[in-house]
Amino acid sequence: MEIFINYATLVAFVGYSSGLAVQIRKLIKRKSSEDISMWEISLRYISGILLLIKVISLRDMFLIGGQGAFSLLFSVHVFLVIKYRSIARS
Repeated sequence: MEIFINYATLVAFVGYSSGLAVQIRKLIKRKSSEDISMWEISLRYISGILLLIKVISLRDMFLIGGQGAFSLLFSVHVFLVIKYRSIARS
């Protein structure tokens, strides 16, 4: 049962990260982040970091790998949003 839970968690992280990768691709293609709320981004970023801290405390390698990869991908998303927002303002 534990192996099922581990792989289900991994699949969930892959699915969640795939959705974010599509958003990043759209951001790069449009070169605009005007329709993205910084409040929402900030809330998701803080939540993701808190979740990563919790997952690290559990010492579950599947969770750490998945959440670590997601946090890295989300950091790229935040960077692109800030980059394109500053370009639009200048």
